[in-house]
Amino acid sequence: MNKLKILICIASAMIMATITGCGSTSDEKTYEQFLNDEIELDGKTFSEIFSFMQEDFDMDPTAFYYDVDEDGKDELLVSTLFYGYNIYDVRDGKIVLLDCGEGTAAACGVYEGNGHVYVSHSDFSHSGRKLLELTRYDKNGNVVETITINAEYWDSEEDVYDENSDFTYNGQKITMQEYEDYMSSYVFIDADSEKARPAQ
Repeated sequence: MNKLKILICIASAMIMATITGCGSTSDEKTYEQFLNDEIELDGKTFSEIFSFMQEDFDMDPTAFYYDVDEDGKDELLVSTLFYGYNIYDVRDGKIVLLDCGEGTAAACGVYEGNGHVYVSHSDFSHSGRKLLELTRYDKNGNVVETITINAEYWDSEEDVYDENSDFTYNGQKITMQEYEDYMSSYVFIDADSEKARPAQ
């Protein structure tokens, strides 16, 4: 194989890697610049945004990559512990916040199930309820599907649900078995998940 053919093969491989989302993309370089405090979001660097992690918990945030909006390119997920994830995307070369937690009553996570990836807001830490909202985004950040799966058991002295608790799927009453079946059909995504990649 002559040098020209070798160069053509290398160029083709690089193009395919970019198309399939493999290798170092321009989006990933933007994420790396953000992680390294080289660019800011809303006037703050990564270290400034997550300074509370060291101040309050004496730990660094966990960051990893995962394709949240099913566009074939990974987004950046940063764990904020009790509030869940901050999820970042790159649009037009700039980093943007796609979604984040809104307190312990709406912690942000990511689930995969039924062939799709969903951003979640959940409340599993307060008494009398287990609330889960799943939101599916497209590549432009538009919401294309929302699912709610809830269990409420306000009168339970043991703070656990049973057959007499209130269960709903998208606002419609369901049985405890149906609730558990729905919940088991979605898998929580974290830094150790199969398709997750470490960012730091």
